[in-house]
Amino acid sequence: MEQLEFLPGEHLLKSSREKYNADGCIIDEDANEMFLLETSGKLVLNEKWKYGYDHVKCTFGALSIFNAAFKKCHFATEETAIKLQIPYIHAMEDSLHLWVLELCSKELYISNKVFKCQIPKATDDTKNIIAMGNLLWCLKMKLERVHNILKGMKEEHGTVVARFKAIFYLRVRFPNFLLTLKATIVAIKYKECLEVLVARAFRW
Repeated sequence: MEQLEFLPGEHLLKSSREKYNADGCIIDEDANEMFLLETSGKLVLNEKWKYGYDHVKCTFGALSIFNAAFKKCHFATEETAIKLQIPYIHAMEDSLHLWVLELCSKELYISNKVFKCQIPKATDDTKNIIAMGNLLWCLKMKLERVHNILKGMKEEHGTVVARFKAIFYLRVRFPNFLLTLKATIVAIKYKECLEVLVARAFRW
């Protein structure tokens, strides 16, 4: 978690093809965007229309981050990639809302509200202070999960790319090597099959 960095104030989202300025964003050591903060105006601002607009906006931003991770590590295994979740916080009126965007199937995304709390208005507002602490702890756990999954996707992607590079290198430097290797493997398989058939013939 020490490797993560919070970028406050009108962060231009790199994951989005369209211009998107987030009120806050968290990136990892590889500059992967992994969290969004969207605030609907000042505290206790009562503008319902802005709440809906900003919620759609931050959900779209989370979806852009999600898709950017898949495109960057497209050789990662489906088992690992499908576990990816992108958390985001929408601050509106007097409350903080923690949401998570994830895949519920191979083709369907779902946005779940994980936690909600009111913003404390005084130092003796212990109920809401504790609730905010719980929200932030929940966010910490979600960020650790995203960080670990992104690392796993990067490692799996890198392994596949390294194999492709090795095969390409062999094809360029030793064009007959792979043909010879394939022929050797076929011969070994043929010999193994022949031995099995002979053994069965003797049993009969």
